[in-house]
Amino acid sequence: FYPNPATNKLHLINLPKVPVTVSISDVSGRILKQLLLSKNNDEIEISDLKSGIYILHWYGDEVIVSSGRFIKM
Repeated sequence: FYPNPATNKLHLINLPKVPVTVSISDVSGRILKQLLLSKNNDEIEISDLKSGIYILHWYGDEVIVSSGRFIKM
């Protein structure tokens, strides 16, 4: 995903499997957003999140496929 840090949107590219469930949580583990993405290249609106550090997880068949941290400016 890119950009990192981000302000309004995160772009996801080359998702391992579609459809894929994506969740964004804060550093305490509280899930703030959960989306089902159906395109291989998609974007997530994050303008409603406060500035800080977040964790992005994407799931395939309800198993975490990958994760990463990003900074919301």
